[in-house]
Amino acid sequence: MLCSTFVAFFLVQILTFDYGRDQGIYAVVARSIVDGGMPYRDAWDFKPPGIFVLYAIARVLFGANEWGIRLLECIFIAAMGICLVRWARAVFAPKLSGYFAIALAVLIHAQLDFWHTAQPESFGGALTIFGLCTAPLFPTADGRSPTRPLLRWFLAGVFFGMAGLLKPQLAFGGGLLVLLPCAARLLRNVPFLQAFAMPKDGPGEWRALFAACLGTVAPVALCVLWFAAKGALKDAYEVLFVFTPHYTKLSWEGQNPLVLAYHGVVDWFTGYSALVPLGVSLLLLFAHRLSSRERGAALAISLLISLHLAGVVAQAKFFSYHYGATWPLTGLLVGLGFALLWDQAVKASRLWIAAFVVGIPLICCARSAIRGVPLSFYQRTMFRTQALLSGGLPTEVRDVLATVDDVNASANRQVAQFLRDAGGTRPVFIWGFEPVIYEWANRPASTRYIYNVPQRAAWLQQTMRERLMADLTANPPEFIVIERRDALPSVTGNYVDSSGAIKDFPELRELIERRYKPAFSHEDFMVLKEVPAP
Repeated sequence: MLCSTFVAFFLVQILTFDYGRDQGIYAVVARSIVDGGMPYRDAWDFKPPGIFVLYAIARVLFGANEWGIRLLECIFIAAMGICLVRWARAVFAPKLSGYFAIALAVLIHAQLDFWHTAQPESFGGALTIFGLCTAPLFPTADGRSPTRPLLRWFLAGVFFGMAGLLKPQLAFGGGLLVLLPCAARLLRNVPFLQAFAMPKDGPGEWRALFAACLGTVAPVALCVLWFAAKGALKDAYEVLFVFTPHYTKLSWEGQNPLVLAYHGVVDWFTGYSALVPLGVSLLLLFAHRLSSRERGAALAISLLISLHLAGVVAQAKFFSYHYGATWPLTGLLVGLGFALLWDQAVKASRLWIAAFVVGIPLICCARSAIRGVPLSFYQRTMFRTQALLSGGLPTEVRDVLATVDDVNASANRQVAQFLRDAGGTRPVFIWGFEPVIYEWANRPASTRYIYNVPQRAAWLQQTMRERLMADLTANPPEFIVIERRDALPSVTGNYVDSSGAIKDFPELRELIERRYKPAFSHEDFMVLKEVPAP
């Protein structure tokens, strides 16, 4: 009951999260999908397609609002929590392991706040847990094969395949898990691996591997067929396999792979919660008390975590949300460690129980996952809670909580309001990195390029600019919004902001000078209106 209340409280907090920059991008691409368009071809971004589909589903189910995707996110988290608890009960002797796991996962998720949640990793983590819980890793208590093992391996593969459409490295989870029974056959002298040994009435390791791989490929193949049927396969290939590798390469220039790997592991282990290093240390301390089955489960979880961290290091950006899919798995290891400690405290004395109950909240306060936003996690939580109790979050409070770095939610809203008040349904063009304005203004974009990173990046720049100008010529915008002070060297490879980039983009500069005049200015934005033809 206590765990359910804890989780429910933070799920309500998550429901109040507004869009950050990425969420605004996903929402605009989802709007294009719902209207019959396709990612990459009709609304440009370079994230894998799965996240756009989820945002489109939320839009269809709950309407064009910011809480729809948060509700879908909370549904995923709640379902994941049920799976964590049930799986931990079936595998681990300490019965509180799953409750500690979901509590940690939800706490870190809430601390990541609006910017680093409702991301591909946020949903990919839940799908990974669904895959782990579906996979028939262990024989039944009487040593027999679980019911319909091949179907379960296939379904586990489907979950991992769907996760891969959100973050590619997650797709390999099913194949990694099914290799454990193969290792058990090859290494019969390793006791804890024998927990994965397939019973004689099982389907056999190779058939299980085939089923898992087939399941993984299925959602990916359906996605490819969808793009092919819509005539957008070439666009997807160009973005995901031509543009995106250049983006990833930016972070690898002049870097030592071992240094990056060290940074990725240490950041995961110590950077987001003091509970993680302590819980893992407790698990190692009590490792001698674990059964062969529990050690095998811990190995499987650790391998999946390693797979996730390898993907984080490969990207070499180390954004907080890149670790998002890893926290539910981490929670299982940490939860097992703390559950073992709890069992020892219960056996010892009430004083130990009291120390445990008091110590956990204090340890939580030692390190928070929240980064780069105004106010502390406690202050932001209190603001949201008080606002909800008094009837809802005022727009002014929402904008303060949704402002970070160069993103000013209030300024975005003011520009969107100006465009809404201008009336009409003609398209507009945002020359900047705030596509959420399209969503809030309820105005269509005049180009597939809903933000201007492709035209500002140091690679494929000329091609992207030519396509942009072709779009603007075919579909002239009524308004052009120009942003200042939005330089993003980790994304574009240079320190030039949107306003400055116009100087070396003569075609766009000439269009603006010839056909547009200033109409509105606010914060870092200048809004230009088309001059009527004489």
